[in-house]
Amino acid sequence: MRTLFLLAVVMQLPAAEVEALLRAKCGDCHNAKTMASGFSIETLERVIAGGKKHGRAVVGGDPAGSVLLQMVRGELAPKMPMGRSLEPAEIATIEAWVKSLPPERATAKQQWKWPYTKPVQAELPVVRNQTWGRNAVDRFILAKLEQNGIAPAAEASPRTLARRLYLDLIGVPPTPAEVEEFLKTPYEQVVDKLLADPRYGERWGRHWLDVARYGETSGLEGDGAIGNAWRYRDWVIDAFNSNMPYDRFVTLQLAGGDEHSKTRNNYQPDVQGYVPTGFLRVAPWDRSNLVAADVRQNYLAEVTGTVGSVFLGLSVGCARCHDHKYDPIPTKDYYRLQSFFQASEARGGITVPYRDPDFAAKAAAKVKEYEERLNSGPEKKELDAFEKQLLTKLIAARIERAKKNAEFTKADLRLELRLPVEKRKVRGIFTEAEVREYMDRLEDAERTLDADEQQALDKVEAPMLQKLRKAYATVDPGPRFEALTQDDVRREAMAEYSGKSIFTADEKARYGQLAGDLAVYRRRLERWKPEVLAIGNVPGPPTGPEIAPTHVLLRGDYRQPGEAVEAGFPIAFGGDGGPAKLETDRYRQFVTRGRRLTLAKWIASKDNPQTARVWVNRLWQQHFGNGIVKTTSDFGVNGERPTHPELLDWLAVAFMDSNWDTKAMQKMLVTSATYRQSAENAGALKADPENRLFSKYNRRRLEAEAIRDSILSVSGRLNPERGGPSVFPPLPSDLADAARYGRTGDLMWEPNEKDADGRRRSVYIFQRRSLPLPMMVAFDSFAFSESCDRRSSTTTPLQALAMMNGYLVQEESEELAKRIAKEAGSKREDQIRRLFEVVLQRPPKPAELDRFASYTGGLDGLGRILMNSNEFLYVE
Repeated sequence: MRTLFLLAVVMQLPAAEVEALLRAKCGDCHNAKTMASGFSIETLERVIAGGKKHGRAVVGGDPAGSVLLQMVRGELAPKMPMGRSLEPAEIATIEAWVKSLPPERATAKQQWKWPYTKPVQAELPVVRNQTWGRNAVDRFILAKLEQNGIAPAAEASPRTLARRLYLDLIGVPPTPAEVEEFLKTPYEQVVDKLLADPRYGERWGRHWLDVARYGETSGLEGDGAIGNAWRYRDWVIDAFNSNMPYDRFVTLQLAGGDEHSKTRNNYQPDVQGYVPTGFLRVAPWDRSNLVAADVRQNYLAEVTGTVGSVFLGLSVGCARCHDHKYDPIPTKDYYRLQSFFQASEARGGITVPYRDPDFAAKAAAKVKEYEERLNSGPEKKELDAFEKQLLTKLIAARIERAKKNAEFTKADLRLELRLPVEKRKVRGIFTEAEVREYMDRLEDAERTLDADEQQALDKVEAPMLQKLRKAYATVDPGPRFEALTQDDVRREAMAEYSGKSIFTADEKARYGQLAGDLAVYRRRLERWKPEVLAIGNVPGPPTGPEIAPTHVLLRGDYRQPGEAVEAGFPIAFGGDGGPAKLETDRYRQFVTRGRRLTLAKWIASKDNPQTARVWVNRLWQQHFGNGIVKTTSDFGVNGERPTHPELLDWLAVAFMDSNWDTKAMQKMLVTSATYRQSAENAGALKADPENRLFSKYNRRRLEAEAIRDSILSVSGRLNPERGGPSVFPPLPSDLADAARYGRTGDLMWEPNEKDADGRRRSVYIFQRRSLPLPMMVAFDSFAFSESCDRRSSTTTPLQALAMMNGYLVQEESEELAKRIAKEAGSKREDQIRRLFEVVLQRPPKPAELDRFASYTGGLDGLGRILMNSNEFLYVE
């Protein structure tokens, strides 16, 4: 008996030490209030239970199988405690404690299987409260709430719901008339109306563009424009508005232009299919002075990783260099997946006619307008005349300068040889055979910059230069400058000199302005042409070689190819490790086609367990603030566990059974009682502090686009024009230099075709990766270089400055004041009432009316105050 007592005491000693150790080292982040990742050190029982990400953290008697020890040792990322390390003796104390615990039967780590199992619809849960709930969504939510002793929040007020629904579905608040209509119309009818509104596609297309890492420039150094990426943006918006079935939405983005005819030979894909493949091309990609194989591999890696996270909700990119450390994705599977893109090539300038005849006519008119402007417009005529004037000055200045320096160089030789043939014959210095040979050598040397070509040029050039110097003793050297052209004028006018230029500062400025105007017209012309940025297929036999095999790259290094693999599906999803059966045409004439189509059909299949889950979860996140799986692009071991897996599976099956109908799914979500809850639920604060059980509506700040669009909407100046090339809202004057393209100095952020273009919806703003609109950046909007499944929502002083002093708010508050004065008359109380109705979609409270009536400033100041309120910036 005494022996057992002593053993119990000995076992308690390391437990007490461990408890004190964890409180001291981990308590800041993992206490009862913080509980990062759901892991708490408040009690040893909580320590053993672990957190949301990895589950059970301690396996009795098995230190090697215990997540806690794996993390403090650095065997499992991230190493804990964050930013520091435990001493070896401290780790030994924890290990001794784990060893002292009773051994458990199942010490092997349980594999996270849910993402790889096909979703099935469970029976709707039984709930006690039979009066709450409008559809199946509510049964699952209420069941979980009742299990935790929580009552759902009360329904939000009708005006709150009106604002919530409008901002959620179309991205702008309702007008006072729309609020009144909402109050009198059945809720479901309003939902149908908003889902049919063309602004719906602009709102929800923007969400997808974040996931698709949409941008219109290359990022990286220089950050130049990459082509007409806006065609892809408009396709996405139109796809949402037309309610394109999601399986087709996926297939076209992955496999546009890759299809076959099963009966017809020489079948050419629908050229319209190239537009949606912008998804595979809009990421940053630099093809400059880098190793070609490295650039190619980086492109393939980016596409493979993005497809995995966007459509499958898994971090497959982690398997590029080694087997995935957490999810069942071996490196071989990563390269088998990548092989589906092995026959793809990035293309620009593919002509794809506009589908809409009205827009096609408008674009054709624009192209004609800018061609005429560039060829014979007033700017072109003025520049030509000015260049001739400067050319005369340049020739005279060079002649004068040459008189002071009689040493003749290679530059003088080349000027002499650039003279017209008749002029050279009269001067008689060189024969035409000498000129032709020299020009051939010069072209080769300038084209290759190789040493041997330069040496060949030197052999010809040296004696010719001697001959020139001798001839200039009797032949006037001055006329050689007549060979100068307007190209030389451009170089002189645009060059930056530390010393004195031939042209004055005013002349250079005027030249830059005239040339810049024409450069803008050239870019506008290119943007209006029916060309797209897309993905196509490399030519294969018989006109080209076989497709290069895909190799497993050792440690992801393109210089270390290993085993060759063929395109195939991951074994985690039921693949057998063998090659996939590729889509081919009847006669196998187009052997490079069908790979992307094969992958797309597998991803968009009802047999794929993840595609519907991932998309429904993304919809849920946008409507409710958090996904059922909070990490919407990572359903794997390192992602968050689903709060309501049965509900997500039920919705995924319903979604597929509805023919992948996105709008129908959204209607189910926004008509649920769960969605219509108030943002307040005091009774749930303790049991559901993070609102993971959806015991209330998640109050959240609007995204930057919705804030800007709302400002323009309430002022009455939002330009509703849809589609077409991107626009350029005004930039602050201190960003003028940043607005230029780094390599040429041309304007990248340019004037709009008309002033109203600067007030179009934010989805149409030019997406330059290195220069987003400052007001948008303040509210966490960027042209993303990687897929973004969830925007940040920061709080910074720049947001207050943008809303109080920014150009947009200053200007639109003045326009808002004009609108209110026109609609409400001159009486201040009537103006205040109307101002609240327009900006906040509700009448003022008596105290607010009294307070605003005492304000001595202008009506624009009152409007600015309301636009700075949380009630305007947040949706609840």
